[in-house]
Amino acid sequence: MNERLPALKPRQVLAALERAGFIVHHTTGSHYGVRHRTDYRLRVTVPMHNQRSQARNAPLDPPTSRNRDRGFLKLL
Repeated sequence: MNERLPALKPRQVLAALERAGFIVHHTTGSHYGVRHRTDYRLRVTVPMHNQRSQARNAPLDPPTSRNRDRGFLKLL
């Protein structure tokens, strides 16, 4: 029972859910709300994050005096 599920892209997940009878009900930001066509109790949220948005949320380098000096010099 050590088999892992394959890593899928969000578009692949949406395509598989649509084949299973789900439709995109709404979007909120970068998340798609998906519901089943006949049984509205079945619902899934699929995050549609891309590489750019993940990089934007990455932690910044800790501030150092060298980084602060470089930023200040750019302002001059």
